[in-house]
Amino acid sequence: MSKLSDNKIKAAKARKKAYTLNDGLGLMLKIKPNSSKLWYFRFYWYNQQQLISLGRYPEVSLLYARTLREQ
Repeated sequence: MSKLSDNKIKAAKARKKAYTLNDGLGLMLKIKPNSSKLWYFRFYWYNQQQLISLGRYPEVSLLYARTLREQ
């Protein structure tokens, strides 16, 4: 799996449907049709999948999103 880079994120364009770019270990960036880019972290808690929002790119940088993932 290839990790994300700022260049890949900036080059990601909106499509008709939302899609995600994965960075690994549960961190993903969702690109919505209105061109917004939102960080999410997927994890399991008591065998149930959970999804939390970490913020909007570029306010939350790739480096900071990875830091939040580790916490």
